[in-house]
Amino acid sequence: MASDATKDLLQLRRRDAKMAECVLKRIRQLSRGNFSGNNSRPLHGPSHGIPIYQAEVLSNLRLVYQIDCVLDDDGQAERQVVKIYGIYSHKQLDHIWPWLSRLLSGRGKLYRQRCTLREFARQGGGVYRPAIFPPRHEEFTMDQSPVFVHEDGTNEDHSWLIPQQIKQMCNIVQAFYLPCIYFTAYLNGLIAEQEVELPFQLTRKEWQVVHCSTSCYVIGRSGTGKTTAMIFKMLGIHRAWEQVSDVRKPRQLFVTRFPVLAAKVNEFFTSLVESLALAGRTVDELRELRSQARNAEHQEPTMMNPMNTLNYRPGIPQKYNELTDHDFPLFITFDQLARMVAADILDDSKEYIRPVDPKELPRLKFILDRVVNDESSFVTYSVFRAHYWPRLCDTTRSPLARNFGPWLVFSEFMGVIKGSETAFHSPNGILDRHTYVNLSTRTYPVFAGDRDSLYNAFESYSKLKREKYAYDMADRTYAILKVLSSNPLQLQRVDYLYVDEVQDNLIIDTILLRILCRNADGLFWAGDTAQTISAGSSFRFADLKATIHRAEAAGCMKIRKSRTKPQVFELPVNYRSHSGIVNCAQLVVKLITDFWPDSIDTLQPERAILGGPKPVLLVGPDETLPYESFFSGLGAILKVMKDEFRTKGK
Repeated sequence: MASDATKDLLQLRRRDAKMAECVLKRIRQLSRGNFSGNNSRPLHGPSHGIPIYQAEVLSNLRLVYQIDCVLDDDGQAERQVVKIYGIYSHKQLDHIWPWLSRLLSGRGKLYRQRCTLREFARQGGGVYRPAIFPPRHEEFTMDQSPVFVHEDGTNEDHSWLIPQQIKQMCNIVQAFYLPCIYFTAYLNGLIAEQEVELPFQLTRKEWQVVHCSTSCYVIGRSGTGKTTAMIFKMLGIHRAWEQVSDVRKPRQLFVTRFPVLAAKVNEFFTSLVESLALAGRTVDELRELRSQARNAEHQEPTMMNPMNTLNYRPGIPQKYNELTDHDFPLFITFDQLARMVAADILDDSKEYIRPVDPKELPRLKFILDRVVNDESSFVTYSVFRAHYWPRLCDTTRSPLARNFGPWLVFSEFMGVIKGSETAFHSPNGILDRHTYVNLSTRTYPVFAGDRDSLYNAFESYSKLKREKYAYDMADRTYAILKVLSSNPLQLQRVDYLYVDEVQDNLIIDTILLRILCRNADGLFWAGDTAQTISAGSSFRFADLKATIHRAEAAGCMKIRKSRTKPQVFELPVNYRSHSGIVNCAQLVVKLITDFWPDSIDTLQPERAILGGPKPVLLVGPDETLPYESFFSGLGAILKVMKDEFRTKGK
């Protein structure tokens, strides 16, 4: 069942339990393959595309469904399922269904044949069984838009049907073929009046990622399913542990730079686990949950601030080694994780720092103390732009400040001069001028002709930072790594590590993350270097793979090297945006790869599953159009661009 159908049924149960039971009875008939009489009337037949059916529940109530084909949980076979879109009155059976029927036919001839095939469960009977097929290669020829624009200018957006149908189908109950626990959890959720979050239907490529038995690198543009595959791999490991007694709980750690992403993934994972747990509830427990749900409707929701990078998870320990099995799976930001590790290092009861080079000891202790106790001295990009960049523009006697913005300069400081693998192995974790100036211009093209000027600016930045008793992200990771390189075994390690949007970390951050995982086959790195949004990142996935390989091979951090080569997956299909947006983004990416071929990873062309609405063309003056609000902010953008071109022209 699609999520809208689930909501319809939940509301119907609250309003009329007997009527909801009639709906469930009809669903059970469909699940047994009973497609006869008034439960299998086509809204639109095969001539229109994929047939969409209606099943009469009561005189004015209809179930709208189709026979679909989806992959099994192991991704090894495809089978027919009943997919229910919603519960509608007779008047609500509108014009969207022929559109959906034609749209689905774009999935290819083989898909159409499989959806329309019917196999009798027994000869001469009126009951059908779900047909099973080998996996097929998905076709995408859907150039239609889910947005209908009428002559009066109004529009209808039916894109809600598409993600559920084509790919990540929220709260699906596959009535033909459903693992017992899913169906039980779904029915118990109705009894408890709880919104049930069940696993999505994954694509064949995503199943390959989920079932990968080695470490992996998953590369794909935004909206291609990287985080989805990551969550369901975590869920599979967690569910396997729940079903086996007397086994240590696997420690799974999800890390990202962004607190909102960490909070959302945590929320979704928790809802999946809690929903599946409904399958094991007793009737009395379900009644208690229903009572709690009804009482919660009259309470104000608890508010939190997920933008607090360091403290958005207030319930977890302040020190990394104080984490227990109860805290896992753990969803956390890299900033919070680094502070927890630093707090452990500074613990007086341990001897982490003692073996460190005495010459470096004062500086390392100063940095780690600031990390733990003085968040205000942390130089983020925002702090750099507001308090350091104006000073650099005043003191730097070069065209650097005029030709390059603060973002590029800060990224070069953090990602190359301080945060690169080469920098970590240099004295004090900083590239000297000679090494930096002679770096490959192909690998680091941005400041290829201005490196001396850039290094002058870096020295000025370092001086200002010392005067302010401040530290930055590269200082933090370098200090932690230097201590752990002397005492790598005293830090507890996790069994599985998942790093989402890895491209927004420094390369030395990934070394620290690798140290935290004891399982050489338990690493999951996901991201896309074409969508870096954190200043400081300056690497490709090829660089990441090489760095992790060298860290494992060196052995200085006591990192166990895998005997199996990590797998690399590309996810090229975008399920979030229509083809107009995807094609436009492809053009931008192509410009980057044409002019700076080694700056980002080159992937196979991205494609969308849907066409988009045609662009709106504004012709001639029209006083009724809100031009000012439509183009708000554009004047400031044009002014900045004009000033930049004028400056460069001089």
